[in-house]
Amino acid sequence: MYSSNIVLSYLDNEVSESISDYKKNMDIFRHTIEKYIQNDDSLKHYFKNVILNRSRVTSMDKIKADKTIQKKYSGELKKYIQFYNEVICEENDFLYDDTDVETSINIFYSTDEKLNNKLQEIYDDYELGFKQKLEQKLEINNYTISFPKEKSNEENRINFSNLSLRD
Repeated sequence: MYSSNIVLSYLDNEVSESISDYKKNMDIFRHTIEKYIQNDDSLKHYFKNVILNRSRVTSMDKIKADKTIQKKYSGELKKYIQFYNEVICEENDFLYDDTDVETSINIFYSTDEKLNNKLQEIYDDYELGFKQKLEQKLEINNYTISFPKEKSNEENRINFSNLSLRD
């Protein structure tokens, strides 16, 4: 019994570790780009704008903080994060060959945006599960009280001040 808890904990941490690895590799890639644009003011300005336009709080941050979504979507999350992590690592290695830095800046930005957009879709799907609950029913002393769906018309609303079944 104890070993299965350890395995579940490890699986949950894989998503967090993937996110941490991705962020670490994005920082490494950013520093590599900065090294290659030191003497080019126009690229420095362009890269500064790219950095400023990145989201401060991303879907990645929300997912990293939520162990439930990590557990529910573990495979899908790891697949996307690891894929884009590999893209960043390969581009960083490619940049060492002193190639077109502007293209690397575009890849830096677009990769981060694509991953965050995909993670936002997963997060929205997760949140939608809470919003699409059907009518809820409550049973008290063999009486069933059905609560209407949210935002339904006025005729279906219940007077919550008088649930006593008295006339």
